[in-house]
Amino acid sequence: MKNADKILKLKDFLETRELEYSKCCWLDMALENVMDGNIGASALGQLDNLYYEVFRLIHRCEDERHLFRFSGISSDNSWNGFVSDIENSAVTLSSPCSFNDPMDPLIRAWVRQRQIHYDNKVDKIMYQLVGKALEKTRICCMVDPIKNKRKRCSKKDIPTIEGCNPLMWAHYANSHKGICVQYKITPSNILDTDEMVVRLLDVNYDKTLPLDGDISFIDSLIIKGDCWRYEKESRLIMYSKRKTKEFCQLKGYEVEAVYMGCEIDPKKRGYIKDMLRGSNVKLYQMAFSSKDITKLESHRIDL
Repeated sequence: MKNADKILKLKDFLETRELEYSKCCWLDMALENVMDGNIGASALGQLDNLYYEVFRLIHRCEDERHLFRFSGISSDNSWNGFVSDIENSAVTLSSPCSFNDPMDPLIRAWVRQRQIHYDNKVDKIMYQLVGKALEKTRICCMVDPIKNKRKRCSKKDIPTIEGCNPLMWAHYANSHKGICVQYKITPSNILDTDEMVVRLLDVNYDKTLPLDGDISFIDSLIIKGDCWRYEKESRLIMYSKRKTKEFCQLKGYEVEAVYMGCEIDPKKRGYIKDMLRGSNVKLYQMAFSSKDITKLESHRIDL
């Protein structure tokens, strides 16, 4: 992460062009194309190369992680998508441009602000291209209940669903009618290819969100306001030079367990049981605690 921080800050896209690493000559080349009136594939391709290099220099996660992903299954599309992920040991990433929060990721709001406040035509076009290059980023939002304790934990410490804030079920699992999938993320899932980079990053709730762009490009993808701290979010982030579908599925991610919400539809409950029967995936039913109605507990289901 330290290397990436030195590579590119948001304000460097225009205000500062003296970047430390020669790879960032892609930025100067893109700017020259825009100034020459060439705002097509050439300028965008150079920003693609810049994004790729910055992502590639992010520190690769070297430890095994156990993360949770919450989802509603009320509509056919979301239901079928998660069935496919579970059956194929895969994870689906989505475009950050479709996130509900207009401040997430921060770079979206920053680009919009720059487009509004800059009068210079070249600057406006440049920021439009920055935004278009971002459209090739895909993110999967996950939960790591012990990430804030990671330095004090041994390798044997594996997070549990009870460590996730119960609000996650209400906010992201369709009011307890959805599911939560537990994944094991290993270093083999953190990929580098000639056209694609995948990294796992923890969301930072401590840093401020300066409007002057004095923040690293990578931080602009993983910083959120303190009000979101309860999520304990980690993000699986992919950048691809190729045009990518809004929802992109990556295979090779082990599904360890599936947790069903307290209010899940009985038919979907039966479907999940049948789907997992004979597999190594554990199945749990969430329920309200018999000792404290404000808490949840999981019950293992025999398959």
